[in-house]
Formats: sequence, structure tokens, C-alpha cells
Amino acid sequence: MCIDNYIRIVEEMLARNERVTLEGVRKAAGRGSYSTISEAIKVVLNRGLVPAEVTGPVPESLIEEAKRVWHEACKLASSTVGSERLALHSVRVELQEGHRELTALADSLAKQVDELTAELGGTKAERDALADRAVTAEANLKVVRQVIKDLGLKLPGKAGVEKGQTTEET
Repeated sequence: MCIDNYIRIVEEMLARNERVTLEGVRKAAGRGSYSTISEAIKVVLNRGLVPAEVTGPVPESLIEEAKRVWHEACKLASSTVGSERLALHSVRVELQEGHRELTALADSLAKQVDELTAELGGTKAERDALADRAVTAEANLKVVRQVIKDLGLKLPGKAGVEKGQTTEET
């Protein structure tokens, strides 16, 4: 459906003193794009805002009343926008504060990750050093056993010491 059909529907609704809404126009049309309907409503409403041609002199009282109404409209618009601006500012401040808190938390977590990573590296190095010592001790034990065997000596306690046993276990 083209915009002209929507404009016609909007004009008919206004002529019947109906409330013009996107949904109302769409329902009357049977279908339609909200953006096209919105454009049609703007076109019709803007037509009403075009001043009629004035012929002859305008009375001074009408000019003064128009100025007063305009001044009141500007004050009202300014106060409405001012309260909305204040609300938006408050929300922006809250969001900025939340962003700062999240950034600080992220920095803190990154520092903890770095510390834990360093600690893990140290623990792995310690584990590797202990594993190397265990391998060396195992090799030394094997050499000592071979020397004892070569000398024909017998270990006190059980004859067959199993791998991994301590002297108290034998």
C-alpha cells in the first residue's frame, strides 16, 4: 500500500475525531509498514501546522496573545525537556559509575590471574625439581643396591626390598 492511501485513512480518522495511532491506521488499512504509516501521519499533521494565509491587518491583541502562548509553550517544552535531560544525565552518571566499578573489578581479576599464573609456574617448577630429585634418588638407590649386591652383603631385615619402600618398611 502506498503512502497516499495511508494519508487518506489518517485524514478520514481525523475527520471522524478518532484518535490516530500507528496500530489504528494499520488496522483500518488491513496491513502496512509502521514506518510508512508513521510518515503518513507526519505528513497529515504537518499540513495542519502550515499557517493559513492572513489577509488584512492582524489585531494587536491577537499578536500579544500569540506571543504569550508561544512563550508559555517554550517554557513548558523547556521544563519537559529539562526534566528528561536531568533523568538522562542521572542514568548516564549511574552507567559511568557502573562502568568504572566493572573496570576496577576486571583489573583486580586480571591481577589475580597474573598472580595465580605466577604461583602456578613456581609450583610447577618446584614439582619438576622434586621429580628430578626423586629420579636421582631412585638412580642412587639402584647404584647402592648394586654395590651391596656386588660386595655380597645382605641388607638387614627382609631380603627383597621393593621399589618405593623405605628402610622402615623392609
